[in-house]
Amino acid sequence: MADRSKQVRAGRGILGRAMVLLVAMLVLIHAAEAVADACSRADNASAGWVTAVLFAAMGLPMLLLSGLWRTRGDGVRSGLLLGWLVAALITIAVLGGEAVYVRSLPLGC
Repeated sequence: MADRSKQVRAGRGILGRAMVLLVAMLVLIHAAEAVADACSRADNASAGWVTAVLFAAMGLPMLLLSGLWRTRGDGVRSGLLLGWLVAALITIAVLGGEAVYVRSLPLGC
């Protein structure tokens, strides 16, 4: 078992990478809404949200697998898994909040 500082560093590392992924997802949602004309803000924001969810569904497992691959044999698996779990929960919460925002946009003209 690795010392606690290595585990914290591994958890913080994957959490930081996941937050970069989360910022990219938020940019997708709001950029899709921004490029829309007045009549299709909700449609474009919905498409951006779906793209962001797919981005998260592909990106978070890839982050976990790459983190596990990078730290194999180091004994920091528990710190890495905890960091990834926190990142996944934050991502789910933020995307849930964005879903409420997208649903609140007016439809049509």
